[in-house]
Amino acid sequence: MFGSHKRILTIVLTVVSLLAMLAPAAMAAPEWLHGIEITSPTAGVPAMVDAETYVDKNGTLDVAFKLSFVGTQVCDVRVKVWAVDQNGYKQGTPAVVDFAYEDLQVAVKNGKATLDLSELIDGWYNIVVEAQEGQWCHQPPGALECDDTVWTDTEVKAFLLDRWAPMAKLVKPADNHWKGATFVTGQDFLLVGTAEDKWGVKGAWFELCPETVEGCLKFWGPGLHVPGAEPWVEIGDVPAEQTPGIPGQWQTEWDSTMVPDGFYFIRICAEDIAGNGNCWDSRTDLPLVSEDGTEHFNPWPDAHWVYVNNRVEIPLQVGWNLISSPLMPYDTAIESVLSHLITHGTVESVWTMVYQAGAQKWNVWTPTAGPVDTLTKIVDGQGYWIKMKANDSLTIVGTWTTLGDGETPPAYPVYDGWNLIGYTHWGRPTIWPTDEVGDYLGAGLIDNLQALFYYDPWTNVWKKLYPEQNMVLGKGYWLSTVEAGVIRF
Repeated sequence: MFGSHKRILTIVLTVVSLLAMLAPAAMAAPEWLHGIEITSPTAGVPAMVDAETYVDKNGTLDVAFKLSFVGTQVCDVRVKVWAVDQNGYKQGTPAVVDFAYEDLQVAVKNGKATLDLSELIDGWYNIVVEAQEGQWCHQPPGALECDDTVWTDTEVKAFLLDRWAPMAKLVKPADNHWKGATFVTGQDFLLVGTAEDKWGVKGAWFELCPETVEGCLKFWGPGLHVPGAEPWVEIGDVPAEQTPGIPGQWQTEWDSTMVPDGFYFIRICAEDIAGNGNCWDSRTDLPLVSEDGTEHFNPWPDAHWVYVNNRVEIPLQVGWNLISSPLMPYDTAIESVLSHLITHGTVESVWTMVYQAGAQKWNVWTPTAGPVDTLTKIVDGQGYWIKMKANDSLTIVGTWTTLGDGETPPAYPVYDGWNLIGYTHWGRPTIWPTDEVGDYLGAGLIDNLQALFYYDPWTNVWKKLYPEQNMVLGKGYWLSTVEAGVIRF
């Protein structure tokens, strides 16, 4: 079909910052051709992720181009579109588009070709477009003469072929399957994970799934780790950001009080710059080795099992109740702590006794905010009398005292005489049992202890505790000592 007077027009499209290659210099175009312009994909700049063009894992790329003519084109034209690797070699089979000379009696002709890149290895490629003049040429009187000059466009273009999703691995909360769920508490719980991809990670995020919901692990295993698949939901106060100074690590803070207490799975997901998403790390798709040396299939490659615990429920009986908060309330304002009791209209008043300038002082709160009201907060370490109009349950939201590095443990002063104290529990009660009286008060106070009582509103009985007995969660206590001291963790 093609004779010896073929005209070859080549466009080499290069990303200099990626391939360290200079775009070829422009040469004089044949007289009948004004130029060839690729209209899609658009130019890509590696540092500007949103400007890049990528090929998905199916490996196809649509290329749109435009032929511009100086005069009436009198030859048929065959256009070949190639993928060119970073060494400048054409790869794969070109996409071919033929134009009959009858179709080219215009100043501008648009064309489109689809490249099949399924056999190519992943990587960065350029686009080359070749235009060849065919043998069916007409040379009427006055037609422009063509020569053998090859014209090269200097426009910079590139695309990325990327079939592989990034590897995503959860770091915090840690994996603790052999010893039970990892404990999660706090309004600012730090979620940490890694996301790695050869060509670059566009973003990462964290997802949560309740253990009680069927299907948490349904989308697991190679090829089934689908980001955002129900019943997984995204968590985190802000989009995850890269950890400063730690390449490949992403993190965000999460208010774990936004979900009910209970067991969950948490995982990290990531998306690469080619749009491939993943919530799985192939390096963890290996058998687990238990402590006895036997291998077990790991059903949670990177979905760590956690227990979220930010609440305590304290049942309240109509009449008087002596209580304390075993955790540290996030919002200590008394209206916040008692909000649902106020809504229910079941609370009548709250009282506590403190020492001020060495003297005992009673503070009180009522829903009507009377003139004698002086109690404004409910804090850990303090005991409170609550008078109820009806039975109800007090829900306190806060954090259990599991201290991290550099954190100061709580300390509660005790004065000579009678003190109205609370019991602040160390860690989650289902993991750490309540303390013995002697351990909680410490050697100094236990040596000077005269009495320790709590009140049971259900039986209307005062109960005395001895050093070898355990403290009771949610109760307030009357403590008598002959010498001042401090309750320390």
